[in-house]
Amino acid sequence: MLKGKSVLVVEDNATVRRFIVSVVKNQLNCDNVMQAASADEAMKTLAGSKHKKLNMSIILSDWEMPGMSGDDFLLAIRSDPETAEIPFLMVTARNDRDSIIMAAQAGVSEYLIKPFSATTLIQKIHRVMGMQERRAMARFKTMSEDTVEVKFNPNAAYTGALINLSQTGVLMRTPVFKHGPVAIYDIVELVIKTGEQAISVKGDGVWLVADMDPNLRPGFLRAAFPFHVVSNDSGALIKSTIERLALISTPEPETPSSVPAIEENPLLKMARAASAPEPKRKRLDMDM
Repeated sequence: MLKGKSVLVVEDNATVRRFIVSVVKNQLNCDNVMQAASADEAMKTLAGSKHKKLNMSIILSDWEMPGMSGDDFLLAIRSDPETAEIPFLMVTARNDRDSIIMAAQAGVSEYLIKPFSATTLIQKIHRVMGMQERRAMARFKTMSEDTVEVKFNPNAAYTGALINLSQTGVLMRTPVFKHGPVAIYDIVELVIKTGEQAISVKGDGVWLVADMDPNLRPGFLRAAFPFHVVSNDSGALIKSTIERLALISTPEPETPSSVPAIEENPLLKMARAASAPEPKRKRLDMDM
């Protein structure tokens, strides 16, 4: 899977780092694995033009490390145009709601919760690499009146604006989800409404990212859902809708800050309801 590709593993624990490197080399056939014991060392590795030209395929990084933390490292990666789109797999023991949202806003591609097995590591890397391939599929900007309703359960539903649509998933602008403890990657019910047409599908997971639109009041975010189950009829409707939108809209530019990958995975439990007491704020060194 990773043959001919370049991987950077950033982990201060030598035992964990050796384990990850061994799996990437021996089970995923990657012959170009670079290692760093800290984010600061990793930044120096990436700073060299020689390494940037290697077209790094994925970065696997711990969150809690001496010096620069994993979240700051991620922000640095996303802020550099030469590295901004490199898939970033965060390795961590954190699964609290604040950390999840913070990492999503920073642009994390996936989460790997410690402790983990070789099988889980491989599955995560497969998901991230598959996500990159799916990003190439066409998505089209929709009209402002098009909406998406997402239903987590019978008592928790949200309606937001449809931003774009592809055959693999949907991106929407929505109020922050506040209905209490919820698995951030639960399968959800989606109803996509474009004009007089409504398409019902199941969504498998959610990717959250801050909405930077200055015209919106606080409390909104962008959420992307890859499709989980699509019937033949719904699939045909999605295809025809995309074809129709292609005639009335231009493709939305894909930038790390504006369009998150429509592929994220199942994990991490949001720990608290929005109505619960706010946790003590502290600088996050993090653990979908």
